[in-house]
Amino acid sequence: MKILFVNHFPLTGSGSGVYTCNLAKSLKAKGHECAIIFPDNRSEYEVYDGIELFPVFFKNKENIEGVGQAEFNFPCFTTHPRSTFSYRDMTDDQWNVYEEMFRKKINEVVDKFKPDIISTARTAA
Repeated sequence: MKILFVNHFPLTGSGSGVYTCNLAKSLKAKGHECAIIFPDNRSEYEVYDGIELFPVFFKNKENIEGVGQAEFNFPCFTTHPRSTFSYRDMTDDQWNVYEEMFRKKINEVVDKFKPDIISTARTAA
């Protein structure tokens, strides 16, 4: 089975990211193909053997050329070790950019990876 995870935090530094990675690794060990869409603000991120990673890039300190990076950091409910930008502080324009970046990435990955299941992380806010 091909499983696509869509996570709203990077894969390191947050509980939901670590959970998503561990779930994907466990399912991969059972013979499933896994891919993860996630936000990040660095061009270099941890990779996981046999799991396809599809980052959505946001800006912090690093300007990442040629990837369609948002001009703001990834938003959080409270804080993250690499972002203190809050969802509640986003402007309407930033919301539109955020939604469009994820929509575009999801469509690209669904076309390429062709998942049987799409799982999204849910966090109580």
